[in-house]
Amino acid sequence: GVGQNTLLGVGLQESLSAIALCLETKGWAACVLGAHPGLLTKARAEAKMLEARMAPGTTVIKNQVIDQRLPNAQRGDKILWMQEQGLDERGSGGPPAACDGGGRSGGPLGAPTLAMLERAIADIGFQLDPLLQQSSLRLRITERCDGMLACYSGEGASYGPHIDNADGDGRVDGRVLTAILYLNPGWDRTSGGELSIFEAETGELGSASVEGRWQNVWPEMGTLALFRADRTLHEVRPSHARRYAL
Repeated sequence: GVGQNTLLGVGLQESLSAIALCLETKGWAACVLGAHPGLLTKARAEAKMLEARMAPGTTVIKNQVIDQRLPNAQRGDKILWMQEQGLDERGSGGPPAACDGGGRSGGPLGAPTLAMLERAIADIGFQLDPLLQQSSLRLRITERCDGMLACYSGEGASYGPHIDNADGDGRVDGRVLTAILYLNPGWDRTSGGELSIFEAETGELGSASVEGRWQNVWPEMGTLALFRADRTLHEVRPSHARRYAL
């Protein structure tokens, strides 16, 4: 990853360049966002308040939703879509956010801090665009998706190995970058819940000859993880404590 680099504040361009290099060479990056601790604490409180409005996450394979009771669903989180629930900047009267193709909007704003952080994460993606275009990846970041708030309630909840956008999601380009901000103060690593990313070292993902290793990112407050949405194999290991992510 990018180690202990702080993304926001002094050295932003250097941090963005380091993230772009990691995405180019490893397919993923992790760093400290650098947001004020009080801001993150407020976001955590808003996430907790919204948990009652969350629904079980769905697994899509070859554009088909998989019944969560089947073994290949392998998903134990609860989620909420920010724009769908009217919780992004559209709901706050701020500038319009790019829709996810469905033109969805919702009710009254109830999470201004989460909305602010979601916008900041999207802005990071857009600032990475010219760097990723100039890299060997030739990636374009042309729009943002509806932000997702997720909760693993503990008791061993996990999400098996998967690629976020393995099948495409209906847009011309499809999603190419996932960015996750963790909202868990004082996370105890004995509780598990780590994001585990497969970093291929030789061969292509999906081939019998691929070799690599799993890299872990702990869901600690303020940690930002980024990876290729269209080709990075990753999983959430069993979590034995309540775990929030945006």
